Amino acid sequence: MNTETMRFKITLLSTILLLVGLSSNGSLGAQHESGNIKDIGKGIITPTTVVVLAEINFGAFYPGDLGGTISVDPRGFLTVTGTTRSLPIGGIPSPITLEIKSRPATMIQVVFPREILLYGVNGGQMVFRPGPLEYGNVFVSPMNAPDGFTVNMGGTLEVGTVNENPPGDYFGSFSFTIVSE
Repeated sequence: MNTETMRFKITLLSTILLLVGLSSNGSLGAQHESGNIKDIGKGIITPTTVVVLAEINFGAFYPGDLGGTISVDPRGFLTVTGTTRSLPIGGIPSPITLEIKSRPATMIQVVFPREILLYGVNGGQMVFRPGPLEYGNVFVSPMNAPDGFTVNMGGTLEVGTVNENPPGDYFGSFSFTIVSE
C-alpha cells in the first residue's frame, strides 16, 4: 500500500451582493415597522464582508482499489466511504472557516457551485462538493456580533482509484456569492 499523502489547496473567492429597498424618491431605505420608509445612515450601507480564515483539510488518505468519498462536516468530523482510507498523518481534518461581518439581523444567503474540479500535480482529477454550512445556506446574522462571526462549511471529495488519483497535491479554486438583505 502506497502511503504518500494527498494534500489539497482549495482557494475560495467571494462575491458580495447587497439587496436593499428603494423608496419612491429613489433613495436607499428600509421598511420601518410603521410602514414608513426611513433612510439607513443617510444612504450609507454597511456592506457584508467575508474573509476566509481557514481552508478545508481532509487529512491524508489512501484511495484504495475502488475509491469512494471523504467528507468533513462543519464541525470537523470526518466520514470515509468505499475503499478510501484515512491515514493518521497529514493534519487534523477541519472545515472551511469564514468570518462574516454584517449589520445585526441581516438575512444572509450563501450560494456556491455544486462541484469543483481539483487537479493533481501528478495527474488525476477529483471532484469537490462544497457544503453544508454550519447554519444552512440561509441564516440571520447575530445581534451581538459587531466584530463579525464565524461560519464553518464542510465538503465532500469524490476519490477515484489509486490509478485515477495518484498521490500528491491537488489544487482548485471556486467563488461563492453572499446575498444579504
